[in-house]
Amino acid sequence: MTASIGVIAVLAAGFSAHAASPAALCVRLGTSDRLRVLPAALVPAAMRIFRLGAMPAVQIERSTVFRCFDHRVLLCNEGANLSCGKANARRDLPAASAWCARHPGSSFIPMYLTGHDTIYAWRCAGTQAATGAPRLRVDARGFIASHWRRMEMTVPATRSLVPPLDHTVIKKGRVSGPKMRQ
Repeated sequence: MTASIGVIAVLAAGFSAHAASPAALCVRLGTSDRLRVLPAALVPAAMRIFRLGAMPAVQIERSTVFRCFDHRVLLCNEGANLSCGKANARRDLPAASAWCARHPGSSFIPMYLTGHDTIYAWRCAGTQAATGAPRLRVDARGFIASHWRRMEMTVPATRSLVPPLDHTVIKKGRVSGPKMRQ
């Protein structure tokens, strides 16, 4: 009987965590690098944030993910050239080296070889792949900052699971704070 109650409690906790809104989840978790599927209820917010008015809702839901950062919901819409995963800051890419061996002195290495998650613009210095200064800024968690947007969220002040941060204000059931810089 006790074991059954324990299993039910674990299942209920898992279900409630899955069923929780992204705002409530992020308030509870704080920061999590796990990319999560966008719930259908957030499609209008993603549509507005990324200005995707012409894109079908089902495509927005399929191509948008969220993660938690500093108790806030961040959204990313993967496009043809946008990566929502962690940035690639490596300076040694075998595919880039192979390109340079075949195209010495090339002023660029195609992104289909370097990947769209790289933060560098690649070129060939003779037969060696080389990078310059980073072309994309990485956030504190290692994601390409310009690909992520903060979602304004509503969390009832009485149900907040964490105290507000110094820069966060909870008024009339809304959490607000400084805008995330791009």
